[in-house]
Amino acid sequence: MKEQKDVIKIIKPHKVLVFSYLLLKISLFFLVIALAIPWINYLAGFDVVEFILTFSKDIPQPFFDQVGETIFHLTIPAVIVLLINYLMILREEYLFYEDHLTFEEGFIARVEQKIDYQNISRVYYEKTTKLLDLGRIIIELTGKENKIVLRYVDNLENSTAFINQLVNNAKDKK
Repeated sequence: MKEQKDVIKIIKPHKVLVFSYLLLKISLFFLVIALAIPWINYLAGFDVVEFILTFSKDIPQPFFDQVGETIFHLTIPAVIVLLINYLMILREEYLFYEDHLTFEEGFIARVEQKIDYQNISRVYYEKTTKLLDLGRIIIELTGKENKIVLRYVDNLENSTAFINQLVNNAKDKK
């Protein structure tokens, strides 16, 4: 963002909680892979339960190669996608002025957008994670099907009330 004077409030994603949330997603992905591969091999005729209980050394080497290769091929793209998503979230910032809000869109080529409060028809929030108390604030624009979504915001109720107050004040002045 270029100029931040006269800014009333800045709303950004909660970076620590977002990182925790994405780390939780990756961990769950690893868990699903770790549980799915033995199950699939068991269905294919390999006795996984016996291997776990006896720690048998009679398991053929190709089994371990297959598991390692599958985990590598599935987790590396997932980690890359989540990392790119996190880097995009780090750059999100919404600046609220007395009569408008500004934000930048795009990952590489950043384009600044300016929205007058009079063009906003509705502001509400949705909780996306109960565990980490994060959610998103949705700002619907009048006369357009567009929505502006502020992702991974904490303190949803207060932030939404603040935005609604700015919108109502701007409409009252008109």
